Amino acid sequence: MIALPTWSIPMRAWQARAVREWVAVRPENATWVAAPGSGKTLAAARLGHGLLRAGHVNRIITVVPRLHLKRQISRTYGRVGIPVEHRWQGERWPADALGVAVTYQQVAADPERMAAYAADALVLLDEVHHAGADAAWGKALYAAFERAPYRLSLSGTPVRTDRTPIPFVEYDHLGRYRADIVYGYADAVAEGVCRPLVFVLGDGAARWRTNDGEEVEASFTEAGRLTANRRRELMRTQLELGMHGLIERANRALLRLRAEEAPDAAALLVARDQDHARRMAGLVYAITGERPELVISDEEGADRALEAFSRGRGSWVVSVHMVSEGVDIPRLRVGVFASAVTTELYFRQFCGRLVRGATERAEGQGYVYLPAEPALVSHAREIRAELKGVVVRPNVRATIPVPQEPHARELGQYEALYAGLAVVASVHGEEPSDQERQETRESSIAAGTTTGTDKVALQAEVVELVRRVCRATGQEPRAIHGRLKARFGDDLRGATLWTLQGRIAELRDWLKAAHSAAS
Repeated sequence: MIALPTWSIPMRAWQARAVREWVAVRPENATWVAAPGSGKTLAAARLGHGLLRAGHVNRIITVVPRLHLKRQISRTYGRVGIPVEHRWQGERWPADALGVAVTYQQVAADPERMAAYAADALVLLDEVHHAGADAAWGKALYAAFERAPYRLSLSGTPVRTDRTPIPFVEYDHLGRYRADIVYGYADAVAEGVCRPLVFVLGDGAARWRTNDGEEVEASFTEAGRLTANRRRELMRTQLELGMHGLIERANRALLRLRAEEAPDAAALLVARDQDHARRMAGLVYAITGERPELVISDEEGADRALEAFSRGRGSWVVSVHMVSEGVDIPRLRVGVFASAVTTELYFRQFCGRLVRGATERAEGQGYVYLPAEPALVSHAREIRAELKGVVVRPNVRATIPVPQEPHARELGQYEALYAGLAVVASVHGEEPSDQERQETRESSIAAGTTTGTDKVALQAEVVELVRRVCRATGQEPRAIHGRLKARFGDDLRGATLWTLQGRIAELRDWLKAAHSAAS
């Protein structure tokens, strides 16, 4: 039998209240709704610790949405003396563990096996909104855990985008969920558990060619007159070609934070898809001169890379969905939202990555840079509105691969032609200052179609470096230029200062690698 140590970790007031109220009732189903970063996992661990010591359950089964969260659960429970096996694949229960961490996908793969171990378990359903009652994961949860004595659902956003019910969550006659504990974002900010966020909006002209061959130019201020399809194309164009200015401003904020508040502060960019993430990683490299951590869930070692970034001092991480929720990287202070998913649920999950504190108190502010897409602006305003009247009480590196040669554009295919986002406003009650507006104009010019001697000189340097790379590798210049265009999103003639600088840094890396291979 595994002996549990006495609980010794101090609890926040809301965590202690949640456990106390649960113990008073001991419900079969309970739902705790708490803001991201407020300590849901630790509160659940405290409940599990008490039930294990009292002999009310013999094991804990924690279900999470993503593979890399299992190790995080194991680490948190290990801090309080509860051994949790995160590598368990459903075979015999591990003799040296009091708990296991599994994914919803694992449960769906073999719910009957899970049911055999759930009969004497506390089942913790983390971020339970991932499972719809009528979908495959939801049906598997019922089959696996319906006979468990206790089920505790945890979520910061217990509502599904499709508005379908969530397993083991109770609803009233109007279809609204019933929560046993609600600890909102405003509560967390007031108590210093989470930091407030400032939202910085970017807008600017974008031009693209539609599938019908029509050229369209618009900005987000004109989105109201566009069809839904045109709005999607506008967003896609800005995400492809217009992110230079926002990333540059976000990096300025990060450099200031690292110089004045937190030397290890970091920034997160969430991208549209994996190819877009690779292009954005190249753009971040061009702007900052530092290779970001590129974390893509389908690539081997992605979870280890994310964990290494969390413990390290790197400045930027670029990903798609792996850091959308649940991941605990307290040093994240700046975010760039470059995803095409504009639902409130997804946006709040992204914002939740930036509110966590590295210590008992979450100091300072977090900064979110985003396109001024109307739905995203609405979500940002709602989050800020929650803080009205709040008074804060005192108290392994992932490789960025060289893209393959781009495919020729097919006739009748959408094509992004030009875009440039510049900061136009902040969602925190203040407009940008005159100095900020001047900086915005300057960064907008740099991110757009700047010409002049600097640009000509950089273009000449690119041509010379391409010639040297071709000589060192035996490749054709057209192949090298094609790879650079796929990476940075523009050709040499239309390249911006940022993407020219990125090309130069990339070519120098390729040249160094070629010389190393030859020696």
